[in-house]
Amino acid sequence: MGRGAAGETASMQNKEQNMRAGTPASRSGTPVRPRRHPGAEARRVTPATPRKRRARPSTAREMERRYMSVVEDQTEIISRFTEDGTLTFVNEVYCRFFGKTRRELLGSKWHPRALPEDVPMISEKLRSMSPVNQVVVIENRVCSSTGEVHWMQFVNRGFFDPAGRLIETQSVGRDITNLKRVTADLEASQQALRSLSARMEAVREQERQKLARDIHDTFGHALTDWRFDFAWLERRLAEAGLDGRTAIQRRLSAMARRAEAEMESVRRIASALRPALLDTLGLSAAIEWLAREMQSRGGIRCHVTVPPPALVFAAPQSIAIFRIAQELLTNVARHSRAQSVNISLEVRDGWIELLVRDDGCGITDAAAGDPASLGLLGIRERAASLGGGLEIQGLSNRGTTARVRLPMAQPVKQD
Repeated sequence: MGRGAAGETASMQNKEQNMRAGTPASRSGTPVRPRRHPGAEARRVTPATPRKRRARPSTAREMERRYMSVVEDQTEIISRFTEDGTLTFVNEVYCRFFGKTRRELLGSKWHPRALPEDVPMISEKLRSMSPVNQVVVIENRVCSSTGEVHWMQFVNRGFFDPAGRLIETQSVGRDITNLKRVTADLEASQQALRSLSARMEAVREQERQKLARDIHDTFGHALTDWRFDFAWLERRLAEAGLDGRTAIQRRLSAMARRAEAEMESVRRIASALRPALLDTLGLSAAIEWLAREMQSRGGIRCHVTVPPPALVFAAPQSIAIFRIAQELLTNVARHSRAQSVNISLEVRDGWIELLVRDDGCGITDAAAGDPASLGLLGIRERAASLGGGLEIQGLSNRGTTARVRLPMAQPVKQD
């Protein structure tokens, strides 16, 4: 090869290398510096770097792995089971709580872990799940690995296919044993307080009855004797021809009228303590007496509907209903600004129901639920002590309706 051919080959190789390096070359193959315009800044062209794609789970197995890692980090016991109760998944907390391995649990039924007497209730509630009601919360007892009975709250969610058939249920449970124990202690304490309150009320009622009897017998009899004495003196003065002519006669007449007024006061006080009608003629007559008293003293029209006197109530219910009616009518007179009130007492399906409805200003929700309202609080406690309750509702300027219901065994009819 001659020198000319060799030089030509070298020049071509230089051009190719310069082109690869991005450097322009002259015709002779010598690298040429790029010209820079005045005021222009030098810049380097960097080849574009391909963007990295975000990592995505490529398979359902990866999604399942992530789900399992979240489930295993929970403190609740978590399981999944088929429609017949066969376990298809349990987390580690579930295994530790029941003292079993996954191999022992998977494929078995959940039923042996629950107390046998709770299983029918659990099964019934699980069957209530549907595509429109996918979640049911169940509280039941289970036996732990130590043999202890625990109260658990399970939130069960059903998964359904497009046809509405249950595929699987996921259950998440938490131990509520301590909560149940505290709740039971609180209920027992409240029941003890109610029993004490009922006992104290019974004692007070006995004291009222005794005091009413003593007032009537002592003061009533004394005033009656005085009235007879005044009448005897008036007759003697009349026989002596001094009828209405002397200051003594006038004073005796005034004293007789005063004794009559005092006798009426004694009867009113004794009746307020314990109306004799309640013990002699029964609850219906006593309710009618309350209405007459309210109408005569408060000027509020009363409409009363009560069972016939032949219907006799047990003493605890009779006293409770009477005192509740008395308190409700007192509230009407004090607060309602009512013109009329309807009072009804009836027995329906083994329950005594007292309904008091007025046409006054209407009690507000705040006042109805105010714990400082001792009258309504006393009514609620009195009703609760006998297994009943109070419902009270008011409408602005349309009145208040109070309904009290007490259970009773079987009404007794007098012959």
